[in-house]
Amino acid sequence: MMSRNVALLPLLLSFLAGCASHNNSQAAPRNDYFASLEHYQFALASSQLSQAAKKGDLKAKQYLKQYGTWLRAQVAIEQGSADAQASYARQLANPKGATMPNYPAAAHWAALAAKAGNAQGQYWLAHFYETGQGVVRDPDQAFYWYQQAAAQGLVLAQRHLGALLESGELLRPDLHLAAHWYRQAADQGDSQAQYQLGHFYQQGRGVAQDLSAAKYWYELAAKQGQPKAQYQLGLLLPASDPKARYWLQQAARQGNVQAIDRLSISAVQ
Repeated sequence: MMSRNVALLPLLLSFLAGCASHNNSQAAPRNDYFASLEHYQFALASSQLSQAAKKGDLKAKQYLKQYGTWLRAQVAIEQGSADAQASYARQLANPKGATMPNYPAAAHWAALAAKAGNAQGQYWLAHFYETGQGVVRDPDQAFYWYQQAAAQGLVLAQRHLGALLESGELLRPDLHLAAHWYRQAADQGDSQAQYQLGHFYQQGRGVAQDLSAAKYWYELAAKQGQPKAQYQLGLLLPASDPKARYWLQQAARQGNVQAIDRLSISAVQ
């Protein structure tokens, strides 16, 4: 039911706005629940609509008849767990099928979950602040909420923080801190973070150069099927080691162009 109604709130607000021009004698109760809905205060709006309907507000009765099921679902999420709110935020931002995303509502639910300490909610709120979807773009807020999620061990936030700190796309680059967050995600088995950490050790970026450590992290990522790690591991291993060719072949089978070229050159030689 929720997936079919992720963009319903704007329609409901249009419905109420339409009521304003046709039922001026009942403006006070209608305006109360209109404002509550506009601010995602669903439990309050439900109470106000029920009271208005009991007093004979025909538009409130019509609204509850048409959209009561949807409204009760919103109240249940509002009064439910932070996990449910974070999940709903993700669903609103990435709906299935042809349904359009509802970023303002997604940001609202993510914020509720985030402020309750939910790591997924913190990640999504950070994402919205980073992209400016549903909220005004704010790099400082994005960084803050990514850190909150990462500190709770959310691998996706840890890896993304590493990437942002490496690239400097959000704030000023900090390779040492980028290496820290890549390491946190890599320790949890994230293959992309393992590859990035291996690259840092190979290049001496944010950490002291250490080719043994680079091989270690590349191998962990390569064994999980990370093609860039497979390619780099194939290059780092001695050419006489059969594993060097093995890893180049594994990368080539996944379409890694550099590995394909390397094997082609070797075949000619």
